[in-house]
Amino acid sequence: MVINSLDAEEEVFRVIHTPPSFENRVLSNLGLLDGCLSLSKLKYREFFSEVWVMNIYSIQDSWIKCFVVSVPFLEPSTCLKNGEILMLEQSFVYRVGNANSIMVCYNPQSRHSRFITGKTPDEALRRLRMFS
Repeated sequence: MVINSLDAEEEVFRVIHTPPSFENRVLSNLGLLDGCLSLSKLKYREFFSEVWVMNIYSIQDSWIKCFVVSVPFLEPSTCLKNGEILMLEQSFVYRVGNANSIMVCYNPQSRHSRFITGKTPDEALRRLRMFS
């Protein structure tokens, strides 16, 4: 699997290769995590997500697996001030109880997750602010 990127300054398309473990049919999400290009490898049949980060832009050997979360269908959104990584639910596929929206704060040092739920994403964000 490859990522096509556009260098807007030079007006040139480039190909960025993903980590070798990414197969063509893997569900993945592209994003930024702590200022670096990131990929979430969603293994829905095995119920976990791997998060990879490219430390040096466009250098394939700089991809590192940052962590594995044993909750599927989540993608990293941002790093919080306390070092936790806020992960957001992917569409409709994962629910806890009757909650309609879910966020997970993942602590890479302790490898613990805490769930923040709400009827709407705004409600879940308000709860996150209350408990952070």
